[in-house]
Amino acid sequence: MPATGLYTYPDATVACGERRYKDDTPPSLLTPTAIVEVTSVSTEDYDRGTKFLHYQSIASLREYLIVSHRERRIDHHCRLESGQWLVTGHTAADAEIALPALGGSVRLAEIYAGVDLHEGEPRV
Repeated sequence: MPATGLYTYPDATVACGERRYKDDTPPSLLTPTAIVEVTSVSTEDYDRGTKFLHYQSIASLREYLIVSHRERRIDHHCRLESGQWLVTGHTAADAEIALPALGGSVRLAEIYAGVDLHEGEPRV
């Protein structure tokens, strides 16, 4: 992020239009349209807090999705024309998350298909 100097590598990134890169190894995309982060025990607070504050400095960024590892929940942050961010939490199994900057949508059930949120936890 040129404005803050932070380097991050999100779980998924979408770029629409012209792609600009910082000349490093590996190259860093400077013009993402959408970023997706999947939380973990060690990253959840950072993904929802400081990291998102850094992401907000990216002028091209329009959509930021935080996919929870704890529950079937996706928090969709969408930059409005005013520059403000609107956050909507989606938890319904049939929820469809509109992604206006990408011209499409994604269903919560598709994101969590085949995911066992309790995998690896001890059985009691």
